[in-house]
Amino acid sequence: MDEKAKTHPLLKAYKSLIEKEREVYRWPVKESLKSMLAMGWNIERTKEGEAMFQQRESEKLRKISQSSQGMVEVIAENYHNIWAKKKKAELGSRADKGSSKAF
Repeated sequence: MDEKAKTHPLLKAYKSLIEKEREVYRWPVKESLKSMLAMGWNIERTKEGEAMFQQRESEKLRKISQSSQGMVEVIAENYHNIWAKKKKAELGSRADKGSSKAF
């Protein structure tokens, strides 16, 4: 683990994952968005790229629109980054435990 560069050899950036690996992160995001739409939420992407949520009572279940696909990609990348940060901390704490053993 390189502390200065804040990297670990077993972790990759989201953008360097292959398509199949990215889909692992996209799937739960898509399912979450579908659930929100089914519950009557209207989800729009603002010009700044942030999500804006407005509740609508009569909204029915619908497929994720093409414009929402970009949001799915951003959320999937965030999901991956959160996982990677936790994994890096876990790997770091394992390394610390191993190095603190007295011989």
